[in-house]
Amino acid sequence: MRALHSTLFAIVVGAAAIAPSACVPTEVQVQGSVAPRLVMVDPGVWIVENSPYAVYYSDGYYWQYSGGLWYRSPYYDSGFARVEIGFVPRLVVGGYRPAHVRYRAPSHAHVRPIDRDHRTPRRPHRR
Repeated sequence: MRALHSTLFAIVVGAAAIAPSACVPTEVQVQGSVAPRLVMVDPGVWIVENSPYAVYYSDGYYWQYSGGLWYRSPYYDSGFARVEIGFVPRLVVGGYRPAHVRYRAPSHAHVRPIDRDHRTPRRPHRR
């Protein structure tokens, strides 16, 4: 019986020694997700494509409408603070559509990428 256990142990150890070379885990590297795009929905008003909320870009800020309230941020994906409707550009308020949630640009739309490293609007340097 002891010989059988020794033989089984040798087989298991031998298989384990061979297995790593035969079954090496593959590491998949993602080069980074695709940066979202801005889609022009009206002159001067852009929308962040495929966002879970209707997020607009106008007048140097991103604007989000959620739960009957408006929010503003210098970033397209975070940092939104509640604002009174009087601060929201009229073009954004007038152009808001529930259909802009997870909005996909039609083939003829004017689009531009959002640089993930520079999510804030670029403003001229002031001295």
